[in-house]
Amino acid sequence: MPATMIESSIAKCANPDCDAKFRRLGVGKLYLQASHSPENRTGERVQKAAWVCERCALRFTVRYNDETRSFILVPSGTAAA
Repeated sequence: MPATMIESSIAKCANPDCDAKFRRLGVGKLYLQASHSPENRTGERVQKAAWVCERCALRFTVRYNDETRSFILVPSGTAAA
């Protein structure tokens, strides 16, 4: 499976093929990334988040791409794309 770009959200699992809903901290893996946004003229950092359910966390990890300012979902054990 190639790396998949994902929206910054924790409402559901970051895996687009999974429908698991985020219910509470401590279940699955939460990824946070502070980033500068070109739209933010104050220079403040923007916090982005992605969540992967327990089942998908066994097969996937999330990486942050500084160039696109977005998270990507990659199979566990692969180099960052």
